[in-house]
Amino acid sequence: MEGVSGSFVSSALGAYAHQDTPFDKVVEELRPERDLGHNPLVQILFVQNITMHTQVQMPRLQMSNVPLQLPSKFDLLVLFAESAPHASVKGVYSCDLFDVATIERMAFLYQIAIEKITAEGDMRLSEIIHSLAEADQRQRATENRQFQEISLQRLNQIKQRAATRI
Repeated sequence: MEGVSGSFVSSALGAYAHQDTPFDKVVEELRPERDLGHNPLVQILFVQNITMHTQVQMPRLQMSNVPLQLPSKFDLLVLFAESAPHASVKGVYSCDLFDVATIERMAFLYQIAIEKITAEGDMRLSEIIHSLAEADQRQRATENRQFQEISLQRLNQIKQRAATRI
């Protein structure tokens, strides 16, 4: 296993050493197989420490972000920005691959992972994964209970309406 992590580190260091290489040169060298249904190099992109301004003000002019419903160029794009004292995460995803519930679940688990890592920085990856599995199981149990409660309430409402019609 140590060879794998050493190989990863040397690959990462090599990539950092060539980070100024123009993107079109990388594509030219890699010659990825083209498919109009996918981005040629990556399907999932995680961008960290970008600046996301929520509102810009100028004399006699005020601008703000407007959420747009545009198709995603990636299967999943996660934008993470940190500006004291807050951090924000935004995501864009392919509606053909993910539904809202799946993205919400992924965001929930991501938040739990970040909370665990920041609270206990020396946690092992296996402990974080175990913690995420437990959190996911608790969340699903809560959602299941809520679904059952709502279903029971609706059933009782239907029974009451039926009883008043008789």
